[in-house]
Amino acid sequence: MKYLAISLFIIIPSLTLADEIPFRKSGLWDIEIINNDDPAITMQQCVDAASEQETADMSKRMSDDMCTKNETRKEGDTYISEADCTMGNRRSLTTTVTTGDFNSHYESIVTVQSASANSDKPDTKIILRAKWISECGPGQKPGQVIMSDNG
Repeated sequence: MKYLAISLFIIIPSLTLADEIPFRKSGLWDIEIINNDDPAITMQQCVDAASEQETADMSKRMSDDMCTKNETRKEGDTYISEADCTMGNRRSLTTTVTTGDFNSHYESIVTVQSASANSDKPDTKIILRAKWISECGPGQKPGQVIMSDNG
């Protein structure tokens, strides 16, 4: 679970700048997160416009608090985000390349480089793949995440 929290800390600020990257289609999304050579973590998330806006607002607050740079640009059908963020005494430079239509699928490739003094930590590569499955099921609430057994 610690891995998931760290991964989301890295991914969320660079994915949810509402001005740049479109919100996902409302409904149930199947999400796979691969961190370097670790086993994939899979989950499902029910989203709607309000939960997407809430995530974007949270991301902006995190970015404002922890990042000296968090910029996104669109090149063709690709979104490229670059962030320079510090959490505690750890500074990281993150580049995220996102493709997809956000209605049926999207993929983000996140490269994180440690920029802390005296850090010999290797770069981290995280791949996030998501596909829309269906409308949210009975009893599922927007924003709710359902972890698989491997999470």
